[in-house]
Amino acid sequence: MIKNLILINIVFLISLLFISCDNNNYIKYTPLIKIEKVGEIIFKEKQELNTQFHKEKIKLLLDYYYKDWKEGSKGEILIPKDDYQNKELIYNLTLKTEDSKFMEEVKKDKKKWTKIYRHLIISKKRDSRSIGVVKVL
Repeated sequence: MIKNLILINIVFLISLLFISCDNNNYIKYTPLIKIEKVGEIIFKEKQELNTQFHKEKIKLLLDYYYKDWKEGSKGEILIPKDDYQNKELIYNLTLKTEDSKFMEEVKKDKKKWTKIYRHLIISKKRDSRSIGVVKVL
């Protein structure tokens, strides 16, 4: 009985360690602007851009580019440390959210892929043995 309790505690502690490590690999996304001075480029956080509308657009973009992200407990967007350290990437994502034509294309693309995904799911339910061939409209 005591051995079982010790084993359960060890498993619990190890899982806490993994959860802690996973959360430490993500950083809160903050929009960046680029300031170019003679001979240097500086990236500056622009908190006032970080509205709910901007967050929805950045989620679309991160999905569009197959970038890993998750939502924090307070609704903030968390991205991997490696991506956040790439300031040029964050700056480019910030710029793209402000490009209305590009964002319209991203939304259209998402609708198309959502339709394809639904078709795959329906096909799979009809015949669990088939993979489901998708016809792009």
